[in-house]
Amino acid sequence: MAPIACAATWQVGPSRTYKTPNAVVNLVANSDTIAIDAATYTNDYVNTWAKNNLTLCGVGGRPILLSTYQPPNLKAIWVISGTNTTVENVEFTGARLSSTNGGNGAGIRQQADTLTLRNCSFHDNNDGILVDTSATSDILIDSCEFYNNGYTNTADNPNEKYVGYAHNMYIGQVRTFTIRYSYSHASIGQGHLLKSRALTNYILYSRLTEESNGNASYEVNLPQGGLSFVVGNLIEKGANAANHGRIIDYSDEGTKNPIQNLYLANNTIVNDYGGSPFFVWIDSSAPSPSGKAVNNLFIGNGTLSNGVGTAVFTNNLALTYAQRTQLVNCASYDYHLIPFAAAIDKGVSPGVYSNFDLTPVSEYVHPSTCGVRQVEAALDQGAYECTDANGDGIEDNWQRHYFGSLTNALAAPNAYPGGNGFTTRQDYLAGLDPTNANSRLAIQAIEATSGGIAVNWLGGTSVWQYVETRQNLSNAAEAWQVIYTNAPTLQSTNRALLGGLTNQTLFFRISAGQP
Repeated sequence: MAPIACAATWQVGPSRTYKTPNAVVNLVANSDTIAIDAATYTNDYVNTWAKNNLTLCGVGGRPILLSTYQPPNLKAIWVISGTNTTVENVEFTGARLSSTNGGNGAGIRQQADTLTLRNCSFHDNNDGILVDTSATSDILIDSCEFYNNGYTNTADNPNEKYVGYAHNMYIGQVRTFTIRYSYSHASIGQGHLLKSRALTNYILYSRLTEESNGNASYEVNLPQGGLSFVVGNLIEKGANAANHGRIIDYSDEGTKNPIQNLYLANNTIVNDYGGSPFFVWIDSSAPSPSGKAVNNLFIGNGTLSNGVGTAVFTNNLALTYAQRTQLVNCASYDYHLIPFAAAIDKGVSPGVYSNFDLTPVSEYVHPSTCGVRQVEAALDQGAYECTDANGDGIEDNWQRHYFGSLTNALAAPNAYPGGNGFTTRQDYLAGLDPTNANSRLAIQAIEATSGGIAVNWLGGTSVWQYVETRQNLSNAAEAWQVIYTNAPTLQSTNRALLGGLTNQTLFFRISAGQP
C-alpha cells in the first residue's frame, strides 16, 4: 500500500528548533499548519508561501512581524502564492517602499486564489493587505484591525510626499470580497479605509471610522462598482479627511465589473468633517446602477446621494450634527442609540436581493468582534438595536454592561445597586452609572449672578436633563415648570445660567429622561 501523507504542524519561535517563520518556508507541504509563538520577528521576510491550504497562526498571543526597512522582495513582509491560505492572530507592521519602488509595501501581498484573515492586525504599512486580481479568488477578512496604513515619507527619502495610492486594505478584482466584524481606522496619506475592485462585495458589521488622526480620501471606495452589499456598518468621515466630497464612493472608474448594484441597509454613517459631502456617490460614468438604501442612519451635514442611477433611497433617517446626541457618545465613536432616540423601531423589512437577505443579524462589538442583533418590537434604523427583550423597561445591553448578565439581582428594575438612592431603572432612565454612588441627580449649588442665577448640578449622560422650578412646595396644584433643557451631555457636571429671576422665592429640581 502506498503511504498516506498527513499534514504536519511546524512550531516556530525563539525557543523552538525553527526560530522564525522564514526558517520553515521551504520545508512545509500542502495543508500544513505553521504555529508561530508570540514574539517579535524583525525583518523576517517570506518571499512566498507557495504551498496550498496552509494555516499560519499565532499561538500564546499575537506574534509581530516587524519590518524596519524596505522589504527586499519590494512587495511585502509575507508574499502568498499558494491557494486557500488561512492566516490567524498575526500582526504585520512597518512594510514601506519608496515611490521609486512602487510605494506599495504591504503586510501581506496575496498573489494566489482565496485567502482568509482572522483576528489579525495590520498597521504602519503602505498597504495593510494588497490582493492581486483573480476571477476565481475569494477573500475573507474576519475580526481584523487596520490602521495607520498609507503612503507617507520613507526613511530612504524623507522629502517624499504621499502619493495617495496605498490604503488600509486594497482588494483587486477578485470573485468575492467579504469583510465582517473588523475595524479599519486612521488611514494616512490620503489612502482609503477600504478599497475593493471585487466583482461581489460583502461589507458587513464592521467599523470604518477615520477618526481624528487619519486623513483618508474615502471611507469606502468601490471604484469598479460590482454587486455590493453594505450592511450593519459604522462609517465615519473624520475631521481631517483629505477628500471632502464623498464618504462611500461607488463606480468612479466606470463599469469594469459586469454587475452594478449597490445595496446599503442599517448602516450608521457619520460626517465629522463638516462641509456637505455626499454620503453616497455613484459616478455618472456608471450606466444607471440600481440598488437600494434602506434603514440607514445618517448623521451630520451632507447630501444622501448625488442621484445617479436608479438606486432607491427609502426609510432612512437623516439627523443634523447637533442631533448626534441621539447616539451614546459620538465623540468616542459609540454609535449605540440612546433611549428614546428617533431611530428606535423605525426600521422596515429591507428585502432580499440576489439571494442575499439585507436584514441585519449581527452588530459590531468593539474591538473587532460581533454580537447577535436582537430585535425587540420593530427593527431600529442604523447599525445598532436598542432592545429590551425581557420587557423590564431597561435596555438589555445596558444591564449586561454594568451587571454582567440580565439575571444578576442588581439588574432588576427595582433593585438599589449603587448607593446613590436610585433604583436600577431610575439609573437607566436618568443616564446614571448604577455602580457609582456619586453618579446621581443632585443640585450642587445655586449662585447669584447679575440679573439671575446659576444652577450647578450632577446629572446623567446620554439623556435629556431639565432644570425645573416652582414657587410653593405645599401647593399640590402647582406644576413644576421646565425653565432650562440640557440635551444629552458627555459629562455629569452641568451648569445652567438663568436670567430674569430677581426678587423671587423659587424651588429647583433636576429631572432627566425622554424629551
